[in-house]
Amino acid sequence: MKVTLNYLVAQLVRSQDQKTPLVVLPHEVTILEAIHGEDHIVVTEDQPPEGLREPHTFDTEDEYPRLQEYYKQSIAGQNAVVSVWKDQKAFDADFDGDDEPAKPAKKDAAKPAGKQPTEADLEKAELIEQAKELGIKANSNWSVERLKTDIAAKKDAQFKAALATATPAETK
Repeated sequence: MKVTLNYLVAQLVRSQDQKTPLVVLPHEVTILEAIHGEDHIVVTEDQPPEGLREPHTFDTEDEYPRLQEYYKQSIAGQNAVVSVWKDQKAFDADFDGDDEPAKPAKKDAAKPAGKQPTEADLEKAELIEQAKELGIKANSNWSVERLKTDIAAKKDAQFKAALATATPAETK
């Protein structure tokens, strides 16, 4: 299906001092929010650069694979684009004839309603909680591998710090 959209300017807010401007099509905002978190992507009123102010026409059959290739990040072991639109049909349906992508209700929109959490979901939730208890600012966009690595590194650092401050009698 042919779709015509205007580019927009968004900002990836990494911190108060670090904001990266991005020129994207409207449907890419949803992918960026899934990757970085909704609170880290802000659509601005800024105009795109001169060469990107004209409407852009694309075929959804070409756009979906392009997005999958461009946004290769994994969210819960799944391509970021697939985590938003499970397949080409879901992607096409989001444009419902008006050239504007419908925004999925939440990042987990690809999950069937009422789906029970899997063991992997529960493991990830436990790891996020454990990371937060250790003072790690983890979120649901982190992979299980990253959570495990950061938790192990934090525990190792805490152990080494405790060992460095221990008296010789405590180390026996």
